[in-house]
Amino acid sequence: MTNNQIDVMLIHQLSDADTVAVEIIKGNTKLIAASMYFDREHQIEDDLIKMESILHHSKNTGVLIASDCNARSTLWHDKLTNTRGRILEEFITSKQLFILNEDSCNTTFRNRLCTSNIDLTIISPRLLNSITGWLISDQESVSDHSIIKYAIKPGIAKGHAENPSHIRYRTNESLVTFQGTFLQVLRGKFKINHNTTREDVDDSLSSLLTEGANIEKLVDEFNEALTMACNNTFQIHRASRNSPSHRSVSWWSADLTVLRKRTNALRRLYQRTRNNEELREKRKAEYFECKATYAADRKSVV
Repeated sequence: MTNNQIDVMLIHQLSDADTVAVEIIKGNTKLIAASMYFDREHQIEDDLIKMESILHHSKNTGVLIASDCNARSTLWHDKLTNTRGRILEEFITSKQLFILNEDSCNTTFRNRLCTSNIDLTIISPRLLNSITGWLISDQESVSDHSIIKYAIKPGIAKGHAENPSHIRYRTNESLVTFQGTFLQVLRGKFKINHNTTREDVDDSLSSLLTEGANIEKLVDEFNEALTMACNNTFQIHRASRNSPSHRSVSWWSADLTVLRKRTNALRRLYQRTRNNEELREKRKAEYFECKATYAADRKSVV
């Protein structure tokens, strides 16, 4: 570190041969940053356990993870999605993380055999408004991996907190009522004619995005409309600050958490595959195999 105004401290308990995690402090700005390598010869779940440990350590601080994940997905603008990519997608979604990667004419990885986007920049919600200018540089890196650049703005502590309101909605009923209420709120929020259909509202919102409007402002207003419609339609359960977000049992582990999420993801994937019997049977077998492993691992620790 060449800037003496920035303090960097290695977090030993989160670092190993494939992971380096540090705490970075500059003035009132603080974040946890990690560089991770996901060995493609190992199960990706092993690396997700490491990532979960970093997130747990940093639950009240912004987190930035730069990873060579060796996982492919169209979600981060690759040409295809493989099994590792689907597992990583599920993990990122379940942890409410964000991928900064943008579509580009350059790729994050290139060698004589192929090109792909296997290098990800992953952040927690607290950093969402604090990192700008993400791009894949065309500068020579003397490596198969491209240089990725971005800027971190000060004042991270003022960013979005993870799930600050602790609000849950009971959505088993009133879905039809919710749709009508949501459309009504959207029409009022975005000044759309009240006689328009749902498709017309969708077209109006899409045109706002393509006309160069302030996207962050549009997203905030859309979220406000969604929250208002939920509050007016569904019963609200507000969790107590002192109540745990999961069952507190001594035998539960991070390994079981990741395995449970993978089992759920495989189940949904199997259930949603309906038009291809061969693929459905394959995904069914993968789901039941993972389910059996999860059940056996749980039984062994109880």
